[in-house]
Amino acid sequence: MSINKIATQYIKNGYQVIPLKSDKTPMIYSWGWDKPIFEKQVNQLFTEDVESIGLLMGGKTNLLAIDFDLKYDTSGTLWEDFKKSANSSVLKKCRVHKTKNNGYHLIFKTEITNLQNKKLANRETTDDEKKDTLLKSMLKYPNDFSKALKTSINDKVRVLIETRANGGYIAIPPTAGYKVVHDIPFKQLSEAETNHLLEVARSFNSYIIPVVDYNRDIIDDKNDNIFNNYNKTKCSLQVLKDNGWEEVSRNENSARLKRPGQTSASSSALYDLETKVFTCFSTSTEFDPGKSYLPIDVLAMLNFNGDYKQTLKFILNK
Repeated sequence: MSINKIATQYIKNGYQVIPLKSDKTPMIYSWGWDKPIFEKQVNQLFTEDVESIGLLMGGKTNLLAIDFDLKYDTSGTLWEDFKKSANSSVLKKCRVHKTKNNGYHLIFKTEITNLQNKKLANRETTDDEKKDTLLKSMLKYPNDFSKALKTSINDKVRVLIETRANGGYIAIPPTAGYKVVHDIPFKQLSEAETNHLLEVARSFNSYIIPVVDYNRDIIDDKNDNIFNNYNKTKCSLQVLKDNGWEEVSRNENSARLKRPGQTSASSSALYDLETKVFTCFSTSTEFDPGKSYLPIDVLAMLNFNGDYKQTLKFILNK
């Protein structure tokens, strides 16, 4: 089937598509759900020289894609491990495309509205990758070594899994290198089913997000010093275990934990043993997914419902 016929079919079914260049950038200047392409425009926009097509996420159809970029997967088993960890009945509801870089797109409708493009699982950039970035930057900026060096230093993370949602799009077949793996119509997943897939995806994150400064309800030098001393001297693992969290694995850098309650994800959170930063993947806990928590924050959230005044009293009375 020709690309303009495929584009027409998507539009007839209530979806939005855009023509793409070979590098997957849009061929049209202005696009989006608020600037729809109509059937009568397809032949004008999807001409014979157009070989790539993009499918818009979000919008009226509330489409969501989970994008697996396997070219950065050093394990070589990320996709298979994800499928083993996720609920098979939920996976069967997802349309699956293979990408030109041998990655995958899981595509489905979701009950959750206003989802945004988010990174779900990252890993730290390797030394060899940083060296490669430096060499490429030196070629790009031959007369500015400091800029090339800064580019290499700032190359900190590789994205393994991310969402494509409102404001995003994915390339789809018949774009060169893309093919359908699980050929079903787009089905709607419930909020719980969607969160399940997102939680499993987050469980493959191994990059600790830098700690942010939270707005606590106690701010003065004395109390700040007490909090800082607690963060330096205490570990969160025992507090987490006392509250039903289970340590499922550990290496020299970090420990992985599973949240209390029923979950099929292999892990629900990552605890950095050196920095003592706790990062949760699950939406089914007191913690915000992707945010960083120091020992004082973990203690406050789990034992005192986020009340730092009560947390301070507890520390002072020990």
